[in-house]
Amino acid sequence: TATGLLEARSRGEGRPEPPATSRPPSLSADMVLRLRLAAMEAETVRLEAHRDRRLRALENRRSKARTIAESADTVRGPEPATVLELLYGAARDRDFVSAPRAAESGAEAWTLSGGRAFLISGPNWAETGGLIGGRGNGRAGGGALSLVMRLSGHVSVRGALAEIRGAFGEQAAARTLAFHKVAGVSATLRKALARPPLPPDACESLWPEARDYLTTEFGVSGIMCDLYHGRGLLAADRRGSVLFVCEGGRGAFRMSVPADGGRGRARPPRASAPPFLLEGTDPLAIVTDCPAGALLLKAREIGSTVLVLGELSDPGRLLPHLKGRAVTVEGELGSRGLKRVRKFLKRERLNHTVKPSPRAG
Repeated sequence: TATGLLEARSRGEGRPEPPATSRPPSLSADMVLRLRLAAMEAETVRLEAHRDRRLRALENRRSKARTIAESADTVRGPEPATVLELLYGAARDRDFVSAPRAAESGAEAWTLSGGRAFLISGPNWAETGGLIGGRGNGRAGGGALSLVMRLSGHVSVRGALAEIRGAFGEQAAARTLAFHKVAGVSATLRKALARPPLPPDACESLWPEARDYLTTEFGVSGIMCDLYHGRGLLAADRRGSVLFVCEGGRGAFRMSVPADGGRGRARPPRASAPPFLLEGTDPLAIVTDCPAGALLLKAREIGSTVLVLGELSDPGRLLPHLKGRAVTVEGELGSRGLKRVRKFLKRERLNHTVKPSPRAG
């Protein structure tokens, strides 16, 4: 009947089923971690390709430096020992006792009538300072031209070159000038090719334990540990502490591993040092207060640049890495380091966002 039909419809009977709507399945925590690790691996591959290109360019520069060094040897000009003897009347002193390192290099001692003493090793020279046996004053150089400028007080190359020309002739002066220029280029290249050194107490044999500590206590991925250990940014010292090496190898944060387990706290460098720096390609910079937390932030924002500055360091060291990037300050905002960073950003009128989070280490 009509009444029964209405009652059935009110109960939903006889109605066509609505089409099922497809909902995206929720991702489990394990799947999210796998996706992040996959993104990190892709970023690692890209960075390794970039590293390979830089290594090839570096090898080309090293080859150029070797060629320049070989050229310098062929255009050396008069030796510093000859200049000391003929121009200044110096005499070889075979009884002079030099430092062990100078003795190992085969350096010869030459003395002037006034008591000044020089150590000569090939084209290199160093003044010992004062009378023989006195403390050195750190004056050193390479080639005859710099030696003549030192002894005769010439402030220009032209005056010292004229003195060499008068004593040894035009050809010797031309070779001396060529060596001076080539040696300067070689020194610049050597400085550019120098790799950031690890702290002197770094211990490679204890790195596996430090790596395990970062992965188990802080949840840092092993891929990231291996990546930055290979770049010289993560290491272990002789006590088993984790070293977070600052930019250029000038200082390091140290995190002792507690004997009873748990998370340790990183001690900043004792003196003013550059930041602990994890470089990225995206226009995003994150400043935080703990290096272990920096690794976690880097995993979260793969392309970002993450920095940690020591409490005694000048916040101005951050500026070259912050310009042109969106800046976020994230960490324990009440810490002394982040307070100084925020004050610096306000003074420099750099827009930034703030995200409080508990200290990671």
